[in-house]
Amino acid sequence: MATDSCMAGGNAAEVTVASTSKSPDSNQLENKSDKDDAQNISSNPPVRIPSRSTVSVSLSDVISQQQPINPVAVEVKPLTQELLQQIWDSYIENHKDDTRLVEAMKERKLIVKDENLFEVVLPSGYYEKDYKVFQTDLLEYMRRQTGHVQLQMKMLVDAPQHEAKAYTPKDKYEAMLKMNSELARFRILFSEIDF
Repeated sequence: MATDSCMAGGNAAEVTVASTSKSPDSNQLENKSDKDDAQNISSNPPVRIPSRSTVSVSLSDVISQQQPINPVAVEVKPLTQELLQQIWDSYIENHKDDTRLVEAMKERKLIVKDENLFEVVLPSGYYEKDYKVFQTDLLEYMRRQTGHVQLQMKMLVDAPQHEAKAYTPKDKYEAMLKMNSELARFRILFSEIDF
């Protein structure tokens, strides 16, 4: 019986190999196969497996090697209605070749909500799709001009609300009742008339 020790993952393990008695014929066969193996090994040189080099990178090393970023000093202007309208008009002037953009942006009501938010009042939801196309570029331009890096734009659709038309007799009665409340009293007086 032979005892070998192996290292696996840093833990030593002891392996015991039991040997059995062999017949003389099996020893001869084993010796032959050992000789064949030895010839094969000597005729074929051993294959070398290249070792892999590992590189470890520490995040603190990368951070310490970065060059400090010098932010460009940008004057932050207070966001006023006049400044907002002036920047809005200059953006339209810079993009006057884009008729779709000019049509969507001209004569829009701008409302300053706070230091980092303004609203654009749109006449219908149709224009909202157009604004989404160029919103990123517009906000980037306005942020550069004002110095407010967190400036946001909110779109409000101010479409007139249309009343639903009354088609059924019940809907007509309710619409007339809104205009004249005395109609309910007449309905009670003349109960035989159905609406």
